[in-house]
Amino acid sequence: TAIEAHRNDMPYCMGSLYWQINDCWPVASWSGIDYYGKWKALHYFVKEAFKPVIIVSYEEDDSLFIKVVSDMPAGDKWKLEIKLVDFKGTEISLGTPALGTPALGTPALGYSIPVQQLLKGVDPASVVLVAELLNSQEVIDRNLHYFVKPKDLKLQDPQLNFTIKETRDEFIVTLTSDGLAKNVFLFCDDLEEQFSDNFFDILPGEEIAVTLPKSGNSSEKVKSLKFLHLYQTIK
Repeated sequence: TAIEAHRNDMPYCMGSLYWQINDCWPVASWSGIDYYGKWKALHYFVKEAFKPVIIVSYEEDDSLFIKVVSDMPAGDKWKLEIKLVDFKGTEISLGTPALGTPALGTPALGYSIPVQQLLKGVDPASVVLVAELLNSQEVIDRNLHYFVKPKDLKLQDPQLNFTIKETRDEFIVTLTSDGLAKNVFLFCDDLEEQFSDNFFDILPGEEIAVTLPKSGNSSEKVKSLKFLHLYQTIK
């Protein structure tokens, strides 16, 4: 949250560093990487927050603000596709406004909309706002904005499933979900590498693929793959 806020305040604040990156001994701490070199949830979130171009969303004065922050030179116009999605997959399109491309050191571009107008007739605990930044058909970044705290979301069992494919250099884990799967955490016993992504949300009907290097990981280890998500902790 702080990293996004600091980047959004460009050019008055041009970013931030955080304490701490890693641990020098095995311990429970606030580091992003543990003693064994494994990424914690923090480091996956920071990876997203430090991408060259990001969407930032926040609520203030009863309005939702959606901003695009860029560390890239100005270029072609981008489009921002915005929709509300309920946890079963029903979509409500909110339009696709065209944006100029903000350049490094310039204020973020975006717009705002009153939350009451946005959520008219919709249960805020049962929807997520999905904002995608597009350059032609390429998705540059995606931001998911929830209107209540995670503990107050009306989550249902997402019926999450996965398949594992083995190539010469890596394992590819493909996940599918019938409903919203929030904060999906993948783990295996005794893994010596880390997944390319973790602790992420999967929208209803979406397919997400993550990779795991083969180095130090056997097929038998990966067969023990397990997952957790938020619904399992509150049901």
